[in-house]
Amino acid sequence: ANGNGAGWGRYVDGQIKNFFPKGLRFVVQQDKVSDNQ
Repeated sequence: ANGNGAGWGRYVDGQIKNFFPKGLRFVVQQDKVSDNQ
């Protein structure tokens, strides 16, 4: 990953939005809710 950090991050962000349309923040919130139950 030499010099491709930003491009890779952009790719991963796109993949995350494909699976989680509301964004990664939503997924993190769901994880916290699960931990609290």
